[in-house]
Amino acid sequence: MEIKLETTMGIHIMHFDGELDMGTTDRLEKAMEEILSAEFLKGVIFNFTHLSFVDSTGVGKLLNFFHKLMNRDLPFYLVGLTPDVEDVFDILGLPLVIGQERFRYQLEEAVATILAA
Repeated sequence: MEIKLETTMGIHIMHFDGELDMGTTDRLEKAMEEILSAEFLKGVIFNFTHLSFVDSTGVGKLLNFFHKLMNRDLPFYLVGLTPDVEDVFDILGLPLVIGQERFRYQLEEAVATILAA
């Protein structure tokens, strides 16, 4: 799996490509540390357009990161979920835990929502 970080106007966008599972969560942890240590952090967008698979370990690491963002009152949104990834999130109850409003269908909509806050 590859995670590409992009920053624009204080918004950090994480572009996922590949599979997020037990063998690749170390890359997610490294990216999380980089984002959380940023000087100016207005919000985070998780772009899952090219994420082909996620297992419960990957969801657990994501959930840990989501809680850290919520504890800091930072907005974050999930965009571009493939049907397979969305099914895993639904089965594990992620929309109920973090809120359905965090799931956006378009990257541009998520950016605009963070900038408007």
